[in-house]
Amino acid sequence: MFAIILQLIFNGLMLGSLYALAAVGLSLIFGIMGVVNLSHGSQLAMAVFISFWLYSWLRCDIITAAVLSVLLVFLIGLFIERVAIYPFRAEEMKLIVMTFGLGKILEQIIYLIWGPIYITTPIYISGSIDLFGVTLVIYRVFLLIFSIALILLLWIFIQRFKLGKAIRAVAQDEEAAAIYGVNVRWIRTLTFAIASALAAVAGVFLSSIFMFQSASGWEYLSIALSITIVGGLGDIRGAIVASFIMGLVESCIGYFISPLWRATVYFVLIIIILTIKPSGISGLFRRG
Repeated sequence: MFAIILQLIFNGLMLGSLYALAAVGLSLIFGIMGVVNLSHGSQLAMAVFISFWLYSWLRCDIITAAVLSVLLVFLIGLFIERVAIYPFRAEEMKLIVMTFGLGKILEQIIYLIWGPIYITTPIYISGSIDLFGVTLVIYRVFLLIFSIALILLLWIFIQRFKLGKAIRAVAQDEEAAAIYGVNVRWIRTLTFAIASALAAVAGVFLSSIFMFQSASGWEYLSIALSITIVGGLGDIRGAIVASFIMGLVESCIGYFISPLWRATVYFVLIIIILTIKPSGISGLFRRG
């Protein structure tokens, strides 16, 4: 039983680290723009299919395919923010409708190009190790370490670098940031593109574990949205903590009950946590 618990904890942490990549991006966008990007999941799915296309059709090696897919989705994020998001920045309801529409458009593009197929990407690293009687797949250990490292790098970037501090300034007070010389328009665009790239990384990694089809992005949008709400809208720290909580819960529910209960459990957790702490987990980081 001890080995099973350790295995569930490891699986939960690994899933949580991947979910954190997607949720942090969603939280960043809300913190800067004040809107939930409903095309986030479709961008994640787009990265999966671009990577699959580069690998299977153009015969790129899998690492090159993954990197190129992330870069392409980063550019897609730049384009979407410039053309479809920024012009409606002052109208929140229109932004929500716009991002939903963009999500459906991306889903339809995936369907028209690749059709009604289910895909996975190849596992990058083979082999396993034994630790305290638990068999750990080396690739999943890599996913956990790499995802946590990427989240830490993002945190250091936002806290220590000039551009990251500009992102924080815009999130706190857009007008004041503009007065101090911050190019608010560029920061908004860059933040959206970074969030898109984070979703792309999460998608490429998740597709090596789960099957994907054209509409799969909406499932991962619901997961990232649940995490963002539980963590506290716009709070990166809360999103990270909530991601690992959700990952652990999913791991346990999947083993002891059924994986089919995953989506239901997420929304039950939203109700429970917001009933106890309306501000979400982010409220724990604030005094009082």
